[in-house]
Amino acid sequence: MQGHERVKPYLERALSEMAHHRMEVGDLRDAWAALEESAASKGLAIGEAEENAELDDVGYLNGRAADLHLRSGDLEQAKACAVISANAYAHYAYEFPANVFYFRGSLRLLVEILDAAGEEEEASAIRTDMAHLLAEPEPADYDRYLTEFADFQHVIDAV
Repeated sequence: MQGHERVKPYLERALSEMAHHRMEVGDLRDAWAALEESAASKGLAIGEAEENAELDDVGYLNGRAADLHLRSGDLEQAKACAVISANAYAHYAYEFPANVFYFRGSLRLLVEILDAAGEEEEASAIRTDMAHLLAEPEPADYDRYLTEFADFQHVIDAV
């Protein structure tokens, strides 16, 4: 394995973390630059569903992009990226049920964006239809929470 191949995952992670940090401190320009560089290093295009990519990468990068779009007031792009993120994380959790919490986070972001866009009816429908997935389980209820997600997986198969 070449040296650059060994450090590539660490560089990609550092870029993702930098994007998140820059976003948190309100530096949207640098956050976008780091996010786009991170996506490019993985061969991904933000805002596009990538069928042959790592689902967690698609979910994470589009989730961060949705958050950036939300912060800058571009609600249509925020919604588009949030839908891609939620879809990717739903399939990721379907493959690895213990990662259902990433899916929950992406659903919460989507609901927040829908509320901000004035799409209360759609946000309310998600809150109602997926209430069991949006709720934070108590540690003692973790196994039940995963079982409820497993019962929901037939919906993901249809997407």
